[in-house]
Amino acid sequence: MHHSDIIAGKPAPTGLMHLLWEPACRRSGRWRSAEIIAGKPAPTGLMQLLWGAGCRRFGHWRSAEIIAGKPAATGLRQLLWEPACRRFGYWRSAEIIAGKPAPTGLRQLLWEPACRRFGHWRSAEIIAGKPAPTGLRQLLWEPACRRSGHWRSAEIIAGKTAATGLRQLLWEPACRRWGHWRSAEIIAGKPAPTALRQLLWEPACRRFGHWRSAEIIAGKPAATGLRQLLWGAGCRRYGHWRSAEIIAGKPASTGLRQLLWEPACRRFGYWRSVEIIAGKPAPTGLRQLLWGAGCRRFGHWRSAEIIAGKPAPTGLMQLLWEPACRRYGHWRSAEISVFVQSAT
Repeated sequence: MHHSDIIAGKPAPTGLMHLLWEPACRRSGRWRSAEIIAGKPAPTGLMQLLWGAGCRRFGHWRSAEIIAGKPAATGLRQLLWEPACRRFGYWRSAEIIAGKPAPTGLRQLLWEPACRRFGHWRSAEIIAGKPAPTGLRQLLWEPACRRSGHWRSAEIIAGKTAATGLRQLLWEPACRRWGHWRSAEIIAGKPAPTALRQLLWEPACRRFGHWRSAEIIAGKPAATGLRQLLWGAGCRRYGHWRSAEIIAGKPASTGLRQLLWEPACRRFGYWRSVEIIAGKPAPTGLRQLLWGAGCRRFGHWRSAEIIAGKPAPTGLMQLLWEPACRRYGHWRSAEISVFVQSAT
């Protein structure tokens, strides 16, 4: 790969470089740290993607090279230490937890694989007074529920110091286990947050295979996000969408239109650019979703139509260029960089 075409001064967006360099690594099965890391203007995020790919290929990591004083970002340490745990099947708390400069997020990543391997967790060590962040408690309590196949509401809900997010995580597995939910217990007046209602109503739709708009939509205190989840589930079941009901003047949020138009594209296997692109009030994000679906169907992309002067956002170019890389199995920096220059 010709790094000079991408890095040396050409107006390619940062996100695009990430997307192209990563597929290049997947194809060639290697990466040259001297070319990418040593002093060249590659963003930090790019180093993370390539070093992580390097770990996946070589199956190890050299702590001396990465941890001890070299300019590796904190996020990079997390990515590499986690694959190391997956490979060796253990973690050394003395090395990582006790005083060494590992960020909080790294502790979460490593403690969770430990739960998956040993199949248990010691509440005395983690919960009772030790400096474990709230996010860590959530990660560990959820695997515990998956292992034991139940949850005790008295222990977790009634007055103990479990975060609201933890209640959501535990109540959802409970629904998956019992296959139902009791609206009287959860919805009618009890202190369940709005997000919890959304999580439980969605599994209910998956179980019963339908949804009743009268019960959920018409005047009841269901959040807008809940309507989106249920209407999207409705589309998955019925395999269509009625634009008259959803688009033409009814109080459906912009995000709902995106969710419904995307499943429609998946079902019909096409998209009509005249209807969606040419002047109609479709948000920019919707164009990205539909144009990306178009690329997946036709297996190609026309740079003249999309790149050369038309109002396609930078994010759209990223979505289309990545499928192009997947189709052709390579990428030509000369072809891509020049078009980016013409688009700007």
